[in-house]
Amino acid sequence: MAVRDLRSEAAPAATRMPGWRRTRRRIGMLYALPTALYVAVFFVVPLLLVVRMSAGNWTLLGGDRGLNFPKNFTAIGSNTLFWPAVAFTIEYTVIVTILLIGLGLGLALLVQESGRWSGFLRTSFLLPAAIGLATASLLESDLTTTPIRIERGSMRVPDAAGLGVSLDPEALERYTNGWHEVTR
Repeated sequence: MAVRDLRSEAAPAATRMPGWRRTRRRIGMLYALPTALYVAVFFVVPLLLVVRMSAGNWTLLGGDRGLNFPKNFTAIGSNTLFWPAVAFTIEYTVIVTILLIGLGLGLALLVQESGRWSGFLRTSFLLPAAIGLATASLLESDLTTTPIRIERGSMRVPDAAGLGVSLDPEALERYTNGWHEVTR
């Protein structure tokens, strides 16, 4: 009679996840995917490019002229501008951060309570944003000959090339006083 080890047969079934858990994990990964792509494109890739540029001989207009790795970093200590620049950057960051946090908290406290000036302060904080949005919408309606189509609160992807709208040359002339060139 052969002896079977029941533990070895039960192990694969116990380590496998039930179907609903696997599905929930995949859905969770799909929810996190846009954020992961955003972080990769706008943080990781630029960070890697900066590391590559720091190890290379890059000029402003000429671009990459090959690797210059150890020389770039050994020459930094003898540069007379490096340490004053580091000190200025740290000092500036500390002072500006403290001022901005203090100013922001102070302004938030001013408008939190109802008082004599709270309405004026709230208006003065929000008015630039409202004026900017109103100006942009008025310029859009005046500068374009074809309207931008909004469907269910979002701009519809245009069928035409570029912005998908045609600019009105006369309106463009009015707003720019001739400081433009219209190509057709």
